[in-house]
Amino acid sequence: MEHYEIEIQGELGLDWKVWFPGMEFLYLGEGRTKLTGNIADQTALHSMIARIRDLGIPLLRV
Repeated sequence: MEHYEIEIQGELGLDWKVWFPGMEFLYLGEGRTKLTGNIADQTALHSMIARIRDLGIPLLRV
C-alpha cells in the first residue's frame, strides 16, 4: 500500500465518502478538498482517478 494525496476542485460533503472508501477528507479552503489515504496499488489508484472523472469532479493534483 502507498499513501496518496489527491486534490480536487470542490468541497465534498461527508456523504461523498461512500465513493472514496478509506480516504480522509481535508478541506483546504478556496473550494478545494484533499483526499488522503492508503491505496492498495496502481490499479486501485487509476480506478479512483476514473471515479473522480466519471463524477465530473475536476482533478487538480495527485
